Parts: sequence; structure tokens; C-alpha cells
Amino acid sequence: MNSPRSVLSGLPVGALLVALSLASCAPASDPAPAGGNDPGTLTDPTTTTLISSTYPASGAVDIAVNSYIYIDFKLGAPLPLTTTLTASSIYLKDGTGALVPLTFMPPTAAQATTIWMYPATALKKGKTYTATMTTAVKTAGGLSLAADYSWSFTTVQPPALSTYSNSFTPSDGATRIPIDAPGIEADLNLSLDPATLDSSTFTVKDPKGISVPGSCSLSPTSSYKALFTPTQALEPYTTYTATLTRGIKSAEGGTLPAEVSWSFTTEPRAFFGAAVPMIVGWPTSALASFDVDKNGFRDLVALTSYCYDSARPPSLFVWLRDSTGLAAAPITRKLILGSSDSPASLAFGDLDADATIEIAVSESDGIEVLSLSGSSLVSESKLTTGDNFDILVADLDGDGREDLAGISHLDIGHISIWYQGTGGLASTPALLSPRLGTGNNHLLAGDLTGDGLPDLVAMSGGNTSLPDFSLFARTTVGYASPLEFDVFGPLPNTYVAQGMAIGDLDGDGKLDLAVSHADWGSSRYSTGLFHQAGGALSATETGFPALRDPYATLIRDFDGDSRADIAVYHSGSRYEVGVFRQLSDGSFVPEAESPVPDCRSTWNCQVMVCDDFNGDGKLDLAVGSGASAIDFLYGL
Repeated sequence: MNSPRSVLSGLPVGALLVALSLASCAPASDPAPAGGNDPGTLTDPTTTTLISSTYPASGAVDIAVNSYIYIDFKLGAPLPLTTTLTASSIYLKDGTGALVPLTFMPPTAAQATTIWMYPATALKKGKTYTATMTTAVKTAGGLSLAADYSWSFTTVQPPALSTYSNSFTPSDGATRIPIDAPGIEADLNLSLDPATLDSSTFTVKDPKGISVPGSCSLSPTSSYKALFTPTQALEPYTTYTATLTRGIKSAEGGTLPAEVSWSFTTEPRAFFGAAVPMIVGWPTSALASFDVDKNGFRDLVALTSYCYDSARPPSLFVWLRDSTGLAAAPITRKLILGSSDSPASLAFGDLDADATIEIAVSESDGIEVLSLSGSSLVSESKLTTGDNFDILVADLDGDGREDLAGISHLDIGHISIWYQGTGGLASTPALLSPRLGTGNNHLLAGDLTGDGLPDLVAMSGGNTSLPDFSLFARTTVGYASPLEFDVFGPLPNTYVAQGMAIGDLDGDGKLDLAVSHADWGSSRYSTGLFHQAGGALSATETGFPALRDPYATLIRDFDGDSRADIAVYHSGSRYEVGVFRQLSDGSFVPEAESPVPDCRSTWNCQVMVCDDFNGDGKLDLAVGSGASAIDFLYGL
């Protein structure tokens, strides 16, 4: 028999070559040849011939798609007539019974005993084909097989599908994926058969195993990518599992060795819409919401120009509010300050027992007290007792009259308390001495020891060698010595407190404390919780990571589920407000972000107040933003 390789020369690449090689006759008593094929017989009653062998052998597997095929006869007769080699006398079928068209190669002088054929279309990998030679094929002498002769073989399996470590979009374990993400993709190693992509082969399921409705297709960017497109928004803060089954096939029919799954978690629910700026014309250093005119509606008050600017002097703005909303134009008063004065905070209360509301403004050289008179703001008095960075008004001694307290931003400063007597505020303050740094020191008041008396909390900002905050517990005879708290001790360390808030975080009717920290050594950020229990504030913190540098911190029920949530105003690579939503088990969902695109400075991130500013029954935020605006984040 001639070498098939010499005959393959010049045939189309990828073609399956079918050769019929008729060799010399052998006696009828010869044993069956190797290959184990069932012989065919000739119709001549005096001559019996066996088919010597075939390639591929019947039942062979992993046959190359461009392999040749031959039949070797033990026949002492001329070659079959080429006129009997037709599509119906010798043919090839795939596993579905469809014919694979063949092209015959007539014998040549050099290949006198061989006939070749090849498919007009390429065979597919991993498929079983059946070749048949019928009785219609005749020799020059008119002989033919007594019956059709068929055998089958299977082509080489196609390469298996596989994924890569970075195959998935969203990636495995990804968080904060938008609930309206355009699609979920898997990138594989081979071109895919789009007919195998459907809701049974590419699924996305929620934690309960419920499938997300959607469509499956090839990605428009690559035939290697499978795309699942949800037909509805995903649920917020939910972990979804995407799965590719073995039903997905490559264009050549390759499959995955096993199902492939990966998971991702969507972003927390949004609390606020896009920021809406209100132009003021001055940088904002403090914001507050208080019923200044005592009409039953909380007004918006702003203190502007943190640093003195002769072109834009520090001013006080009051937007009165009634049933129709905030007034379009504010009542304004310019503050007459020295060139180094920096108004920083606001407080409200009846500070002279006249049943009207006074507005206290902290300044570098003291505290100015103003009141609303008709449509004007008038100055009533000034306490010239040095620096007070943050101030508050509360009944600190339980006598039914509101007192005034302030904390210095200097490391040599104090907490000053002006108690109100029958004749108004004391002219000389009582002093408390926490260890303070030079920076954003803050002061809060609330019952953190469960005895019904107002305690004071002093936050020391800007110094990693000092405690985060000091708690002055109120007793019946005054304030006790401070208890110092530092979450990341021993001191010194790289952490510093930058914001804090008081509120009932666990729904037990007792006030707790939230403190926002920054690690100046490694740019790590967190918000920590100190719970009140047994008449004391917990000495250790339970907390969670924050996205970016955290400053102003508020505790409110932002989603109306009767559980306290936490809002934090962030500085850093971008400015935004994040809300930690509390779940029924007391844990907190990672922050839902609301950008403040107009913000330009870390100083603005210390300015945030919460109220229902548009009267729709949902809590909103007003925050300091750019050089001349207040941004409103309206609740959704």
C-alpha cells in the first residue's frame, strides 16, 4: 500500500482524506487482518474477499480532524470504477445523520491502487462520524460488496473551556457593585457558541437561591465573553452568586470541566439624591437647625468665613422657615471681628431667662451672643474670655436654666462653663482641664453614665499623643475627674479622633457615643462605637472601617426603621457623606456614599446638620461645600 502522506500533499488544510486502497488478492483461507473489522464479501460466488483493514479503526477515538481514512482490501481485482464513486455510493455522516459532502480524488499512475476523498466542510472536534461504502461501488470487472459496509470513529475532543483568575466582571468577592450595573460578564479562553448561552447555563441568584431575571448572550466586545444582563435592578447590599454550567460550549464544542461560580455584593442602599447647592457667597464654618423664631419650624443657621477675609467678612445667616419651607432670602448680620478672629461654631438657647432664643457664636477672642429682633440680628453681649473652638448650650447643673460651655482648640486650653443664674450667665466661667491637642477639639453633652445628669465629652483632635476623648461625669456637686479613652493605645500611637456624636445606638434608651478616627500612619479610617451599660461607657470600642478620612459625625434614624444610623462627612480623594445603616441584629451595613462634588476643603467636612429641610417627611443633610455654597442632600 502506498504511503498516505505522499498522497496528502496538496490537499486542502484541515480536510479529512478518505482513501480506498485495494491491494493484492489473498487466499480465502487467510485469517482476518489486524483491526478487527467485520469483512465484506464480493458478489462473485467463486471469489470471496475480506476488507483487510481500515483507518481509523471502527470505534477509534481522538482522531485528528484532518486525518485521512482508507480501506485496505484483500482483492485481486482492478480498482472500482470511478463512475461508481458517487455521493450515494460512498458517504460520511455526522452524529445527527447529516451527510458530510465528499470530494473524490481519482487514482493516478503513481497511486494505482488508491482512491482518496475529503470533506467539503471541516469536521468538528469531539463528534462521531460514520463512513459507509455501499454495494453500488463496483470494480472494473463488475464485482461489488455483498452488503453495505460501515464503521464509525470519533474526532479529537475540543480544548476544554476555562476561566482565568480575573475572568469575572464584577470580580469574585467584589463589593459596592451598583444595583443598576449594566451586566455580569465571564471571560473564557475560547470563542463561545452563542446558542448555548441561556438562563439555564448562565445564572445569577440571590442568597435565597432565587434567580435574577435577565438575558444571556455573547458580549458585544468579545466572542470569548458570556454576558448576563439583568432585566431589573439588583437589590442593595445583597450578595449574588453567578454560575456558569457545563452546558456552555465553545464554538468547537468544548465544555467546562466543572461548574464555575463567583460572588459579588451590591452597594448599600442610597439615602440621598444628588447634592443641590445653595449659593451663599462665603465659606461655611458652621451649620445648625434650630427654631430661632419659636414658630414651631426649625430654621437653618449658617456661620460663614472660617478665616477672616476683608472682602467677605464673617457673617451670620438665618433662613427662617414656616409651613411653606425655608425663606428664599436669609436674615444676615456681619460679625465685627479682629483680623485674626475665626468664628467656628454655633449654639442656641435662652441664655438670659427672657423666653427668647439667643444665638451664641464662638470667636477667637470669646463668644458673642445675638438674638433675632423682627427681621434683624442684634448683638446682646460678648464673653471675652479667650479662644473657644466648639460651644454648646445645655442645662449642665440641673437647675432648669440653660448654661453655655466651650472648648479651646489650643493644647493649653480648657473647657469653660458659664452657668446661668437668676441674673443671666456668670461673668467668670468654671474651668475643666482635659488633655487637649491643638486642633479640632469638640465638646458634647449627654447622660452617658445613666444617672440622669448631663455629662461632658471632650474630643482631643489633632494630637496622636493624647487620648481620643475624655468623659467628665456629672455628679450632684459638679464634674468628676475625667476618664480618658483611647481606642488604639498605648499612647502615643498614630490614631486621632476627628468627629463624634451622641445618640442611642442600640435602642436600649441609653445614650451611646460614636467616634470617627483616622490613622495618620497608614491612612486607615474607622468609626467606633462606645455603648453605655451598667451606668458607665464601655472602655473598649466596637467599630467598622470607614471609606475615607472621616470628620463630622451624626447619629439619626435615616431610613425610618426605628434604629439609629450613623452619617459621616469624608475628606480625601473625594468629598462625600457616608451613611452606616443599622440592621435588626445591631450590625451596620458598610457606608452608602453620597458625593459632595462642590466641596473643596477638609474644613468643609466638619460642617453638617440634619433636618427635614424640604418638608417631605424624610431626613435631609445640609453640608459645607465649596467656597460659596451650602449643599443639600435630600432624603430619598
